[in-house]
Amino acid sequence: MEPVDILIQDTETMKALDELRSRIFTKVASFDVLYAPSKEPVSYIDHERLEYRKIYKGMTWASLYDAAWFKLDVDIPEEVRNKDLIAHIDIGGEGLVYDREKTIDPIGAVTLNTSKIDYYQALVAKTYVDIPIPCPSHLSWDIDAGYNGYYNKLCGHGIFKKADILIQDKEGKDFFYDYLTISCLMCAQNYDEGLRKLLRESIKASYISFSEGRAVLAPLFNGTLDESLTITAVGHSHLDLAWLWPVRETKRKAQRTFTFQLRNIGKYDSYIYGASQPQQFEFIKQNNKELYKRIKEKVLSGNLETQGAMWVEADNNVPSGEALIRQIIIGQRFWRDEFGKTQKICWLPDVFGYNGNLPQILKKCEVPYFLTIKLSWNEHNHFPSRSFVWRGVDSSEILVHMPPAETYNAAASPLCAKATKDNYPELNLCDKALMLYGIGDGGGGPSEVQIEMGLRQKSLANSPKVKFGRAEDFFLELENDRAKLPTYSGELYLEKHQGTYTTQAFNKKANRRCELGLQCVEALYARNDISSYPYDEINELWKRVLFLQFHDILPGSSIHRVYEESRVEYEEILKQINELENRVLESSSKEKYAYNPSPFEREYDIKLDGKWYSAILPPLGSSKLIEKASFDENSNISVSFNEDGSISSFKAFDKEFKKGFLNKLCVYDDPKLHYNAWDIDWEYYKKTPIVLKADSVKDINDGPVRGKRISYKFSKSEITQDVVTNSHSNAIYFHTKVSWHEEDKMLRAEFEPAVFSDEVLCDIQDGVIKRTTKNETLIEKAQFEICFQKWASVNSDGFAFALLNDSKYGLRAKDGVLSLNLLRSPTYPDMSADRGMHEFTYAILPCRDDNMGQIVKYAHNLNRLPIIYNSQDSLESLVYISSDTLVCDTVKLSEDKKGRVVRVYEAIGQSVKASIEVSFKYDKVFECNLIENDRKAVDLSNLTFGPCEIKTFYFE
Repeated sequence: MEPVDILIQDTETMKALDELRSRIFTKVASFDVLYAPSKEPVSYIDHERLEYRKIYKGMTWASLYDAAWFKLDVDIPEEVRNKDLIAHIDIGGEGLVYDREKTIDPIGAVTLNTSKIDYYQALVAKTYVDIPIPCPSHLSWDIDAGYNGYYNKLCGHGIFKKADILIQDKEGKDFFYDYLTISCLMCAQNYDEGLRKLLRESIKASYISFSEGRAVLAPLFNGTLDESLTITAVGHSHLDLAWLWPVRETKRKAQRTFTFQLRNIGKYDSYIYGASQPQQFEFIKQNNKELYKRIKEKVLSGNLETQGAMWVEADNNVPSGEALIRQIIIGQRFWRDEFGKTQKICWLPDVFGYNGNLPQILKKCEVPYFLTIKLSWNEHNHFPSRSFVWRGVDSSEILVHMPPAETYNAAASPLCAKATKDNYPELNLCDKALMLYGIGDGGGGPSEVQIEMGLRQKSLANSPKVKFGRAEDFFLELENDRAKLPTYSGELYLEKHQGTYTTQAFNKKANRRCELGLQCVEALYARNDISSYPYDEINELWKRVLFLQFHDILPGSSIHRVYEESRVEYEEILKQINELENRVLESSSKEKYAYNPSPFEREYDIKLDGKWYSAILPPLGSSKLIEKASFDENSNISVSFNEDGSISSFKAFDKEFKKGFLNKLCVYDDPKLHYNAWDIDWEYYKKTPIVLKADSVKDINDGPVRGKRISYKFSKSEITQDVVTNSHSNAIYFHTKVSWHEEDKMLRAEFEPAVFSDEVLCDIQDGVIKRTTKNETLIEKAQFEICFQKWASVNSDGFAFALLNDSKYGLRAKDGVLSLNLLRSPTYPDMSADRGMHEFTYAILPCRDDNMGQIVKYAHNLNRLPIIYNSQDSLESLVYISSDTLVCDTVKLSEDKKGRVVRVYEAIGQSVKASIEVSFKYDKVFECNLIENDRKAVDLSNLTFGPCEIKTFYFE
């Protein structure tokens, strides 16, 4: 139950508010309204060309995602032109309001997307547009409108309701908000009878005058505060860049939101509005330069706080470590170039869990603070802290605050202040907390009701002090209490939304291909003269990839249209990456070479025009392909199959690695939960799955490749797997094609190896984390599905069994079984999510646990496939590292465009000494942080990496 629900249950207050509302406003005129509907938005420049027709109350103008322009005209009676007038406009959707007689800079915005408290303000929702005093004799307005459903509901129609001119009684409105604030205070204090008596007296006095009514309540606004807590309140409007609407509508929602908040800033001197995501600002800069100019003015004046270091509020489970670093580099570059400063807070209020290496990434990007509210969504275990120090897998620490009201849509009422205090475990250690209030996703941010109540809590009797302020200033104050705060180590695992590791599999595979493709291109161009480096092209491609990592796009929780459009975008990005590769590699020679984008050496075989070729490829280098007529048998491993194609034995190092089954394909029921695309039933595994049986099994014996081609049929779906080994590889590969046409089903590949332990080692962003495989405590049970990047390994008795993948992220590691989530089939919000064709590869690899670098090498080689091109000469290794547990993840042009940058991380969680050699020329080399600052001289021949440490080297 939200705090405002306590107020709503008080029928006496609700009745009084309705009665007051009728006394505040008087209708004096109505607009004549015309409209012109369209399926897609029409620009401001083109809207005059549309054909308009009359619209009346109750008429439908739009279905879901339709658009329209409205023309509003009204003559203002002379006798009211100097009155306090306001336009009350309810079009049944969202709209940006323009004065036809002025510039294209909008004058207001309207929307019916509301929080609960918006229903209890003087005018319901954001249905009001200010009118200047004195008012002109005639108003001519245009509204650029859209209908995106009612809040979080993909249904209904845009229905026009009203467009009126009202006189508002300023003193009456002030009394309304006095009354509402004290009503919330009364409810917060268990329906205090003394306060109720004062409220009744104030209503009675208001019939003499609203001033008399206010006088009854006035002493409460200058009362004795609850001094145990001071709350910094920041206006907020969390805007999903895509979710239950297409991206084109996000660009329009952003304009409406900022327009409304600029109105608030102009009306309330002390009001602070915060906005995150540079991508959102760039949308406005591209689409409405006049509005953007006003935004910049308010940022510089200090009333509009820019928030968040990342380009978008990105998912933190699926993107790579380098992608998260680029989120910050590109995000901070925008803030610096546009507004002259960078951000100190990683602002991710709504993201579905936070990887254990994020503290190091943030700290080395000079972002010392982190904000979220999402862990309050945990379904099984209450997260223990709200202000704390978060220690990552490498021991880096950052300061975290989770607003104790447990929402980024707070009502800013005394009930919210009470909830903040009641939900604050660190209250005895710290007397300050943050409150984010407003409504997002097209709701336009804080409304009048929230700001008016916030202003009335500076000295509200027996309630915490509420002050408007900036989030960054709050963190600077919180820093003073840092030594007293608890420390939390490891990942911030969200006990919810684990289905987002798997849903919309195409996007997840395309994202990984784009991440690695861009890193490949960067390394290729970094070996040449830096003056020819296509910095701008690569930067723009990164921005497009980073946008698609937004936390409702990449996780798979948006509508179908978002994925139709993102598929096209990914394909275009990959096409441009391929063109950049060809530009730097191709020559007129007809000799075939293979370039290895992996940081590890590999033996590579490929079949071209019916012939097999082979080469030893250096890391980040190339070799000529040599035709090869025969291949030796692999003596390192032994694999046997049953007649049905299942693996009967898998031996290596004189050990059997199969215990029960390897690659058992199972289809589980995946029932539709409330958050369908997001969530998996945490006890799904207790229901007996359908185990797929082979429909056909064929031998594969082609050059170095041996194995079985196995076909399966299930319901409407078909699966084909090439289960193969290679003459020089110790892994078994499962090259998989699926035609998937199920509903509320989940396809998993399951392995019961002879090697297992109480911990599973999981590859995460530029590091590794140990997670429990036990299933006894509620915390252990709640982690029924975990997220990993390229590999996961269980170790025991001197051996390791690793599961590798090229695009799969969801894993269950319990009860002696590794279960890889391959595909889901939810029906909301995309009714056809994941239906269609899929291709992916996963693999299993045995090794000795003192040679874990082999797992890292195999995983990167699986994901970074060689590029075949024509050339005359091979390319020597760009970077050579003496340790196979260190990953050279990135080689690129430096951000100042004056040198090269090499980024390396330790991959298995163990300290290591190593040396690094590069083949390009340089004068000096420095170690620096992730954003290439804080440079210090370094000796590349004598390096020490701590567990999971990321090091960045700047070559001048």
